[in-house]
Amino acid sequence: HINNDYAWTPFLVIGILALASIGNILFGLLAYGAYQDGVDGSGMMLLGSIFLGIQVIVNDLIVWSAKFPW
Repeated sequence: HINNDYAWTPFLVIGILALASIGNILFGLLAYGAYQDGVDGSGMMLLGSIFLGIQVIVNDLIVWSAKFPW
């Protein structure tokens, strides 16, 4: 999408990042609910949600915004 001059490609990237963020929030809420219920392995799921949140924020938001400014 960077090599063409279409006006809608930034919206595509932002939309994908927004969907990843919403999915991460839902994953975190699911993990937190399982953690409250005492499900085995829910701590690892909660930790994975936190790590995914760090990856989404640092890599996808900051790096993409710095590397591909519009």
